[in-house]
Amino acid sequence: MNRYLITGAKGMLAYMFQKNPYFSNHSALSHQDFDLTNYQQMREQLILIKPEIVINCSAYTNVTEAEKHPETAFAVNGEGVGNLAKLCREFKIKLIHFSTDFVFEGKNGNYIETDPVKPVNQYGASKLEGEKQIILNCKDFLILRISWLYGPHGKNFVSTIGKLLREKEELKIVNDQFNKTTFTGDVVDSVITLLKLNSNGIFHFANEGICSRYDFTIEIAKIISENEPLKCNIIPILDSEYQDNTPRPINSSMNTEKFKKITGIKINNWQEVLRNYLLEKN
Repeated sequence: MNRYLITGAKGMLAYMFQKNPYFSNHSALSHQDFDLTNYQQMREQLILIKPEIVINCSAYTNVTEAEKHPETAFAVNGEGVGNLAKLCREFKIKLIHFSTDFVFEGKNGNYIETDPVKPVNQYGASKLEGEKQIILNCKDFLILRISWLYGPHGKNFVSTIGKLLREKEELKIVNDQFNKTTFTGDVVDSVITLLKLNSNGIFHFANEGICSRYDFTIEIAKIISENEPLKCNIIPILDSEYQDNTPRPINSSMNTEKFKKITGIKINNWQEVLRNYLLEKN
Protein backbone atom coordinates (compact mmCIF):
# COMPACT_ATOMS: atom_id res chain seq x y z
CA MET A 1 0.00 0.00 0.00
CA ASN A 2 1.34 3.40 -1.02
CA ARG A 3 -0.03 6.53 0.58
CA TYR A 4 0.03 8.53 -2.66
CA LEU A 5 -0.96 7.66 -6.21
CA ILE A 6 0.49 10.08 -8.76
CA THR A 7 -1.20 9.95 -12.16
CA GLY A 8 0.19 11.21 -15.46
CA ALA A 9 3.53 9.87 -14.28
CA LYS A 10 5.50 10.78 -17.40
CA GLY A 11 4.46 14.43 -17.31
CA MET A 12 6.31 17.51 -16.14
CA LEU A 13 4.32 18.14 -12.95
CA ALA A 14 4.18 14.48 -11.92
CA TYR A 15 7.95 14.31 -12.31
CA MET A 16 8.41 16.90 -9.56
CA PHE A 17 6.03 15.12 -7.23
CA GLN A 18 7.89 11.85 -7.71
CA LYS A 19 11.21 13.57 -7.10
CA ASN A 20 10.16 15.21 -3.81
CA PRO A 21 11.04 13.16 -0.68
CA TYR A 22 7.74 14.13 0.98
CA PHE A 23 5.92 11.90 -1.54
CA SER A 24 8.42 9.03 -1.44
CA ASN A 25 5.69 6.59 -0.37
CA HIS A 26 3.96 6.64 -3.74
CA SER A 27 2.92 4.71 -6.79
CA ALA A 28 3.11 6.54 -10.11
CA LEU A 29 1.06 5.51 -13.12
CA SER A 30 1.17 6.85 -16.67
CA HIS A 31 -1.74 7.25 -19.06
CA GLN A 32 -1.34 3.68 -20.29
CA ASP A 33 -1.96 2.24 -16.82
CA PHE A 34 -4.34 4.87 -15.44
CA ASP A 35 -6.43 6.26 -18.27
CA LEU A 36 -8.96 8.87 -17.13
CA THR A 37 -11.30 7.72 -19.89
CA ASN A 38 -11.19 4.09 -18.66
CA TYR A 39 -13.36 3.85 -15.54
CA GLN A 40 -12.81 0.15 -14.95
CA GLN A 41 -9.03 0.40 -15.25
CA MET A 42 -8.95 3.27 -12.73
CA ARG A 43 -11.15 1.32 -10.33
CA GLU A 44 -8.94 -1.75 -10.49
CA GLN A 45 -5.77 0.27 -9.88
CA LEU A 46 -7.29 2.06 -6.88
CA ILE A 47 -8.37 -1.29 -5.38
CA LEU A 48 -4.86 -2.67 -5.95
CA ILE A 49 -2.84 0.31 -4.68
CA LYS A 50 -5.24 1.49 -1.94
CA PRO A 51 -3.91 5.09 -1.83
CA GLU A 52 -4.98 7.60 0.79
CA ILE A 53 -4.44 10.47 -1.63
CA VAL A 54 -4.58 10.68 -5.43
CA ILE A 55 -2.50 13.45 -7.01
CA ASN A 56 -3.99 13.79 -10.46
CA CYS A 57 -1.40 15.20 -12.87
CA SER A 58 -3.07 13.59 -15.87
CA ALA A 59 -4.80 15.96 -18.29
CA TYR A 60 -5.38 16.94 -21.90
CA THR A 61 -3.30 20.13 -22.10
CA ASN A 62 -2.94 21.02 -25.79
CA VAL A 63 -4.93 24.25 -26.05
CA THR A 64 -4.82 24.45 -29.84
CA GLU A 65 -5.79 20.80 -30.40
CA ALA A 66 -8.58 21.07 -27.82
CA GLU A 67 -10.18 23.70 -30.05
CA LYS A 68 -10.13 21.25 -32.96
CA HIS A 69 -11.11 18.17 -30.92
CA PRO A 70 -13.23 19.35 -27.97
CA GLU A 71 -14.79 15.91 -27.52
CA THR A 72 -11.37 14.48 -26.64
CA ALA A 73 -10.56 17.32 -24.24
CA PHE A 74 -13.92 16.94 -22.46
CA ALA A 75 -13.60 13.15 -22.31
CA VAL A 76 -10.33 13.50 -20.37
CA ASN A 77 -10.61 16.81 -18.50
CA GLY A 78 -14.34 16.64 -17.86
CA GLU A 79 -15.96 13.22 -17.79
CA GLY A 80 -12.72 11.40 -16.95
CA VAL A 81 -11.99 13.65 -13.98
CA GLY A 82 -15.62 13.22 -12.90
CA ASN A 83 -15.25 9.44 -12.87
CA LEU A 84 -12.04 9.72 -10.86
CA ALA A 85 -13.85 11.95 -8.38
CA LYS A 86 -16.63 9.38 -7.99
CA LEU A 87 -14.09 6.64 -7.34
CA CYS A 88 -12.26 8.75 -4.79
CA ARG A 89 -15.54 9.32 -2.95
CA GLU A 90 -16.36 5.60 -3.07
CA PHE A 91 -12.97 4.58 -1.63
CA LYS A 92 -12.68 7.59 0.74
CA ILE A 93 -9.58 8.94 -1.01
CA LYS A 94 -8.55 12.60 -0.99
CA LEU A 95 -8.25 13.98 -4.54
CA ILE A 96 -5.69 16.61 -5.48
CA HIS A 97 -6.32 18.06 -8.91
CA PHE A 98 -4.83 20.83 -11.06
CA SER A 99 -6.93 23.25 -13.02
CA THR A 100 -6.13 26.42 -14.93
CA ASP A 101 -6.53 30.20 -15.14
CA PHE A 102 -8.22 29.53 -18.50
CA VAL A 103 -11.51 28.98 -16.66
CA PHE A 104 -11.70 32.81 -16.63
CA GLU A 105 -12.61 35.13 -19.47
CA GLY A 106 -9.37 37.01 -18.87
CA LYS A 107 -10.23 40.64 -19.44
CA ASN A 108 -9.03 42.23 -16.21
CA GLY A 109 -6.83 39.73 -14.33
CA ASN A 110 -6.34 39.44 -10.57
CA TYR A 111 -9.09 36.82 -10.33
CA ILE A 112 -10.00 35.39 -6.94
CA GLU A 113 -11.28 31.85 -6.42
CA THR A 114 -14.95 32.91 -6.23
CA ASP A 115 -14.99 35.17 -9.30
CA PRO A 116 -17.39 34.21 -12.12
CA VAL A 117 -15.91 31.72 -14.59
CA LYS A 118 -16.28 32.10 -18.35
CA PRO A 119 -13.77 30.21 -20.52
CA VAL A 120 -13.00 31.62 -23.96
CA ASN A 121 -11.78 28.33 -25.46
CA GLN A 122 -12.52 24.61 -25.37
CA TYR A 123 -9.52 23.76 -23.21
CA GLY A 124 -10.67 26.14 -20.50
CA ALA A 125 -14.23 24.87 -20.79
CA SER A 126 -13.11 21.25 -20.43
CA LYS A 127 -11.03 22.06 -17.34
CA LEU A 128 -13.96 23.95 -15.82
CA GLU A 129 -16.15 20.90 -16.38
CA GLY A 130 -13.59 18.85 -14.46
CA GLU A 131 -13.80 21.28 -11.53
CA LYS A 132 -17.60 21.03 -11.54
CA GLN A 133 -17.47 17.25 -11.61
CA ILE A 134 -15.10 17.14 -8.63
CA ILE A 135 -17.25 19.50 -6.57
CA LEU A 136 -20.35 17.47 -7.45
CA ASN A 137 -18.91 14.01 -6.88
CA CYS A 138 -16.14 14.24 -4.28
CA LYS A 139 -16.22 15.47 -0.68
CA ASP A 140 -12.51 15.57 0.12
CA PHE A 141 -10.67 17.44 -2.62
CA LEU A 142 -8.08 20.10 -3.30
CA ILE A 143 -8.07 21.95 -6.63
CA LEU A 144 -5.10 24.16 -7.51
CA ARG A 145 -5.55 26.53 -10.42
CA ILE A 146 -2.13 27.20 -11.94
CA SER A 147 -0.87 29.14 -14.97
CA TRP A 148 2.01 29.17 -17.47
CA LEU A 149 3.58 26.11 -15.92
CA TYR A 150 7.22 25.22 -16.53
CA GLY A 151 9.91 23.00 -15.03
CA PRO A 152 12.31 20.15 -15.81
CA HIS A 153 11.40 16.95 -17.64
CA GLY A 154 8.89 18.23 -20.11
CA LYS A 155 8.09 20.48 -23.04
CA ASN A 156 7.01 23.94 -21.93
CA PHE A 157 7.45 27.60 -22.85
CA VAL A 158 10.81 27.95 -21.10
CA SER A 159 12.35 24.86 -22.67
CA THR A 160 10.95 25.66 -26.11
CA ILE A 161 12.05 29.31 -26.06
CA GLY A 162 15.47 28.37 -24.69
CA LYS A 163 15.98 26.07 -27.67
CA LEU A 164 14.71 28.62 -30.20
CA LEU A 165 16.85 31.43 -28.78
CA ARG A 166 19.93 29.33 -29.46
CA GLU A 167 18.82 28.31 -32.96
CA LYS A 168 17.00 31.30 -34.46
CA GLU A 169 18.12 34.74 -35.54
CA GLU A 170 14.66 36.18 -34.94
CA LEU A 171 11.67 35.35 -32.74
CA LYS A 172 8.25 37.03 -32.80
CA ILE A 173 6.58 36.82 -29.40
CA VAL A 174 3.10 37.98 -28.33
CA ASN A 175 3.23 41.08 -26.12
CA ASP A 176 -0.46 41.74 -25.38
CA GLN A 177 -1.37 38.67 -23.30
CA PHE A 178 -0.49 38.73 -19.61
CA ASN A 179 -0.32 36.18 -16.82
CA LYS A 180 1.66 34.74 -13.92
CA THR A 181 4.25 32.02 -14.46
CA THR A 182 4.38 28.93 -12.24
CA PHE A 183 7.37 26.70 -11.48
CA THR A 184 6.53 23.03 -10.92
CA GLY A 185 8.76 22.79 -7.86
CA ASP A 186 6.80 25.58 -6.17
CA VAL A 187 3.52 23.86 -7.04
CA VAL A 188 4.71 20.72 -5.24
CA ASP A 189 5.79 22.75 -2.21
CA SER A 190 2.40 24.49 -2.13
CA VAL A 191 0.61 21.12 -2.14
CA ILE A 192 2.76 19.89 0.75
CA THR A 193 1.86 22.99 2.75
CA LEU A 194 -1.86 22.64 2.04
CA LEU A 195 -1.80 18.92 2.88
CA LYS A 196 -0.16 19.62 6.23
CA LEU A 197 -2.99 22.08 6.96
CA ASN A 198 -5.57 19.53 5.76
CA SER A 199 -6.95 22.16 3.38
CA ASN A 200 -9.84 21.57 1.00
CA GLY A 201 -11.45 23.47 -1.84
CA ILE A 202 -10.10 25.65 -4.65
CA PHE A 203 -6.87 27.62 -4.41
CA HIS A 204 -5.01 29.84 -6.86
CA PHE A 205 -1.24 29.39 -7.02
CA ALA A 206 1.40 31.03 -9.22
CA ASN A 207 4.65 32.89 -8.73
CA GLU A 208 4.40 36.59 -7.91
CA GLY A 209 4.36 39.20 -10.65
CA ILE A 210 2.63 39.52 -14.01
CA CYS A 211 4.33 39.43 -17.40
CA SER A 212 3.60 39.01 -21.09
CA ARG A 213 4.99 36.17 -23.19
CA TYR A 214 7.37 38.76 -24.62
CA ASP A 215 8.52 39.84 -21.12
CA PHE A 216 8.97 36.18 -20.23
CA THR A 217 11.09 35.58 -23.33
CA ILE A 218 13.25 38.66 -22.74
CA GLU A 219 13.96 37.46 -19.18
CA ILE A 220 14.83 33.95 -20.38
CA ALA A 221 17.22 35.39 -22.96
CA LYS A 222 18.78 37.74 -20.40
CA ILE A 223 19.57 34.87 -18.01
CA ILE A 224 20.86 32.49 -20.69
CA SER A 225 23.07 35.19 -22.24
CA GLU A 226 24.95 35.56 -18.96
CA ASN A 227 26.60 32.21 -19.70
CA GLU A 228 26.51 31.93 -23.48
CA PRO A 229 26.18 34.35 -26.42
CA LEU A 230 22.77 34.75 -28.06
CA LYS A 231 22.25 36.42 -31.44
CA CYS A 232 18.47 36.12 -31.60
CA ASN A 233 16.43 39.30 -32.16
CA ILE A 234 13.21 39.17 -30.11
CA ILE A 235 10.34 41.11 -31.70
CA PRO A 236 7.07 41.92 -29.88
CA ILE A 237 3.87 41.25 -31.82
CA LEU A 238 0.13 41.43 -31.15
CA ASP A 239 -1.91 38.30 -30.51
CA SER A 240 -3.83 39.10 -33.70
CA GLU A 241 -0.56 38.73 -35.64
CA TYR A 242 0.21 35.29 -34.19
CA GLN A 243 -0.24 32.29 -36.51
CA ASP A 244 -2.37 30.34 -34.00
CA ASN A 245 -5.85 31.91 -33.86
CA THR A 246 -7.08 29.86 -30.89
CA PRO A 247 -8.84 32.32 -28.55
CA ARG A 248 -6.89 32.99 -25.37
CA PRO A 249 -7.50 35.30 -22.40
CA ILE A 250 -5.86 38.73 -22.51
CA ASN A 251 -5.13 38.74 -18.77
CA SER A 252 -6.24 35.73 -16.73
CA SER A 253 -3.72 36.30 -13.93
CA MET A 254 -4.92 34.96 -10.59
CA ASN A 255 -4.94 36.52 -7.14
CA THR A 256 -3.09 34.26 -4.66
CA GLU A 257 -4.05 36.05 -1.41
CA LYS A 258 -6.19 33.13 -0.21
CA PHE A 259 -3.22 30.77 -0.35
CA LYS A 260 -0.90 33.28 1.35
CA LYS A 261 -3.41 34.09 4.09
CA ILE A 262 -4.16 30.46 4.96
CA THR A 263 -0.57 29.21 4.77
CA GLY A 264 1.33 32.30 5.93
CA ILE A 265 3.82 31.65 3.15
CA LYS A 266 5.43 34.26 0.93
CA ILE A 267 5.31 33.28 -2.75
CA ASN A 268 8.52 33.80 -4.71
CA ASN A 269 8.81 36.38 -7.50
CA TRP A 270 8.73 34.96 -11.04
CA GLN A 271 12.05 36.47 -12.17
CA GLU A 272 13.88 35.07 -9.13
CA VAL A 273 12.38 31.61 -9.59
CA LEU A 274 13.14 31.58 -13.31
CA ARG A 275 16.73 32.66 -12.72
CA ASN A 276 17.32 29.96 -10.10
CA TYR A 277 15.82 27.33 -12.36
CA LEU A 278 17.79 28.24 -15.48
CA LEU A 279 21.09 28.65 -13.66
CA GLU A 280 20.66 25.30 -11.94
CA LYS A 281 19.61 23.70 -15.24
CA ASN A 282 22.62 25.10 -17.08
